[in-house]
Amino acid sequence: MICRDVMVPRDHLITLNEDATVLGAMEVLVTNRIGSIVVFNEDLPTGIVTSKDLMQNIIIKKAEGLQTPLSEVMSMKLLSINENQKIEYAIAKMEEYKVHHIIVKDKDGQITGLISSFDIVREKTLDFVT
Repeated sequence: MICRDVMVPRDHLITLNEDATVLGAMEVLVTNRIGSIVVFNEDLPTGIVTSKDLMQNIIIKKAEGLQTPLSEVMSMKLLSINENQKIEYAIAKMEEYKVHHIIVKDKDGQITGLISSFDIVREKTLDFVT
């Protein structure tokens, strides 16, 4: 199985601009029942923000943390992998860098999707039951 088979495709990714607020991101996460958002500045991905990042910000800053821009909260370490790599390679990279999300790119370096550790667990579980 390759990364393209497990990823959430680019046209299904939920994204926000880095000047969006923590509150806005929380609303998007809850509405879409997702755990992370890829953060962009214009057309370039600049980071990723997870529900954990948002909660930590609110715990530290209390109510004023709701207005914090995502650029101050997001993780800027965006790991990427080629869409034709085997899924085991993505797992190894996630383990090595201690992350739960990895950007998927095509041979030209364009983003084609995102893989989360949840996506991998789901697919691997389906392998066992089918």
